[in-house]
Amino acid sequence: MRILTQRNLLRLLHILLGLGLGALVYMPPSWTGDLRSFMAWIGVPLATASGLAMWQQGRIRRWLSTRSG
Repeated sequence: MRILTQRNLLRLLHILLGLGLGALVYMPPSWTGDLRSFMAWIGVPLATASGLAMWQQGRIRRWLSTRSG
């Protein structure tokens, strides 16, 4: 997969998860039953992982290339 495509997919995932988190914060608690559990167990860890992956993408790519080569 091309690096630009991979970064765009990570960015899209990060933005969508951020929108879910924003909805969770600003919606009334009675409306967010299933969203709350999804964001707690899946959404926040994925948003954190995608943010770290975008931030450290160059370092991760170099580390993987030295391990496989």
